[in-house]
Amino acid sequence: MLAKLAQEIVNITSEVIGHDVLITDKDGMVLGSSDKPGNSCWGHTAKWKNH
Repeated sequence: MLAKLAQEIVNITSEVIGHDVLITDKDGMVLGSSDKPGNSCWGHTAKWKNH
């Protein structure tokens, strides 16, 4: 549920501001991203959480 909400926030925010958005939990697990896994635009080692 949290990941679904995070992804919804990311999608809307990215569309409004015209930039990539990333939401992670306190451990660095990606909950939502406007970028796709495997792309390197973030330049860090965030961990993808399987939904």
